[in-house]
Formats: sequence, C-alpha cells, structure tokens
Amino acid sequence: MHKNSNATTTLAVYYGKKHEWHKSSLIEIEGNKIINYDETAKSDSNLTSVFIGFSKPRIFEYIPSSKVEYSLQKDVFPVLAKEGELNAFLFNSNWLNLE
Repeated sequence: MHKNSNATTTLAVYYGKKHEWHKSSLIEIEGNKIINYDETAKSDSNLTSVFIGFSKPRIFEYIPSSKVEYSLQKDVFPVLAKEGELNAFLFNSNWLNLE
C-alpha cells in the first residue's frame, strides 16, 4: 500500500471500539488520507495512530537541519496531513501501547 502511494508517510491507524485516549494521536480521515493529525487531543475516538508506519526519504525535508529537537508527532505529521501527504492503513486487531 505505502510503496505504491504518492504519500510521504503511511501510518497504522486503529479503528474499532471507542476509547478515551490519553497517550495516542487522534486523527480524522477521508478515504485513506489522514486530513487531521492531533497529538494533543484528549477525547473519545475510534480512530487513533499507533505510531507504526513507513516513510519515504523525503520526510527528512520536513525536519529543519538546524533543529536539535523535533517531533514527528507534533511538528511533522500535522503538516503532512494538511498537505495530503499522510496516509492511513486501517486495522482493528489487538495492539498494545508501550510506554
């Protein structure tokens, strides 16, 4: 799926039973495109990124070389979503959030 897409990044997205998320990113999708990626949202949702994914090398173009600290979840993925460069791979099987 990712290899054949034009998206910069494809993320695994859990869908299914609604949960209250406190440590995962909430997303909105249209088809397989993630149109909104929010690392700070803390609400009920049945769509969440589990931060497993694939990226093309151009993802590094979104990270300024002068920055020492930069977050994919807070700084890159929201931009990719707005630019239509972030895809979702939906799954609804078991997963575990490792801290």
